[in-house]
Amino acid sequence: MISTFILLSDLGLGLMLGDPSGISGKLWDNHKSQAIEAGISWSIIDDSLFIIGGWNKTLWKTSQSGFSLNLYPGIGAFLGIRNHFSIGPNIPLGADFILRNIPINISLEVSPGLSVIPKTSFKLFGFLGIRYVFESPDL
Repeated sequence: MISTFILLSDLGLGLMLGDPSGISGKLWDNHKSQAIEAGISWSIIDDSLFIIGGWNKTLWKTSQSGFSLNLYPGIGAFLGIRNHFSIGPNIPLGADFILRNIPINISLEVSPGLSVIPKTSFKLFGFLGIRYVFESPDL
């Protein structure tokens, strides 16, 4: 099942700009109804390296002739690395703007989270994502 998801998926690679900022990747299913995303980034606020990953499910979608707009919630996790590790869950909430004739994806995401290790603390991630989309081959 996982190999089928990957085979019938579009892959977006690019940047996430905000806090944290870094490199971002997103893998959509062929209907763009769900996606897996990950990023490695630096937080200016926390002065830490973050690895963030999650799964998103499209709840609302509209399509026009040149683009589609998808709104999604998700579930994910993060790992922060500095003098110590911080680990916890997060809830990505976002919008994907997908252009049809140009292989570009623009997304806006806010992701509240809760660090549970080494201590409990609230986290808030937010970024603008810009990705080049490699479309899956037509089978």
